[in-house]
Amino acid sequence: MNNKFLNLVQKQLSNGFNNSSISLNMKQILNHPKNEIIFNFPVKLSNNSLKIFKGYRIQHNDILGPFKGGIRFHEDVHLDEVKALASLMSIKCALQDLPFGGAKGGIKLNPKDYSQKDLELITRGYTRAINNYIGPDYDIPAPDVGTNSQIMDWMMDEYNIINNNTHIKHIITGKSPQCGGSLGRKEATGRGSSAFENHWSVGCSTALAGLVGMLLVYSIKERHAALRRMLVKWVFLIALLSLLIPGIDHAGHLGGLIVGGICGLTMEDYATSKTSLRWRIPAALTGLAMVASLAMAIYNFGKIYWSWTF
Repeated sequence: MNNKFLNLVQKQLSNGFNNSSISLNMKQILNHPKNEIIFNFPVKLSNNSLKIFKGYRIQHNDILGPFKGGIRFHEDVHLDEVKALASLMSIKCALQDLPFGGAKGGIKLNPKDYSQKDLELITRGYTRAINNYIGPDYDIPAPDVGTNSQIMDWMMDEYNIINNNTHIKHIITGKSPQCGGSLGRKEATGRGSSAFENHWSVGCSTALAGLVGMLLVYSIKERHAALRRMLVKWVFLIALLSLLIPGIDHAGHLGGLIVGGICGLTMEDYATSKTSLRWRIPAALTGLAMVASLAMAIYNFGKIYWSWTF
């Protein structure tokens, strides 16, 4: 089970390599992480009990710059998962032309099972364990699943305590603004989702409105031409009312809806004209345009979905 995600990522990398001019030597380098750091560290919890935790830090590649990647606290954290995520981090930084390499780390635990005080003790213990493997010019951790700005603040503080320097803030990203973090970082993922929704709505409005219009046209028998025309107009009206939804690029959305509505009405006129050739060519072209637009929208959605998922 643990190998499935890693195998998928390695298959994706292999497909990318096969469609590029990358050298065989570089393929071999990118197929394996540079460092695999696995450790067990003891923590004395707030109830005075001692517990051993398993931690990971996988440093995949630093050709472009210091290792960079998140720390996750989750009960399903395991070596293969962290290796896969670290390699994806290297690729993401390279694709965005960022001067960082890829890394990932984590602790196998469920953070909901521990109090805030115990999470602090565990975080500081993890930081002590990886202290010799991180640094502002070597490996810069960040938050991930199960961690947040508070966890990063504790890591930064512990790192500075260990290294007798209370001014190193760029050892960690994702800190709270009070500790030198960036404003808006916490909301960044949500804003990205909002931007995706915006582009998705604008990009698909033409295809979806036209497709609905065409489906209505051909789903109703010819003797109900009046009903057919009424339904197409109502669909167009409902689509226009969707402009009231906040957060949408209304200008682009309106343009797409108008074109889609016109396409639907064009198809309706074509369906009611048995012999008129003047509607056949534009109807055929608009139909093909709608199908092509929808196919492209689905294709783009798939690319974004998989890039965000992994």
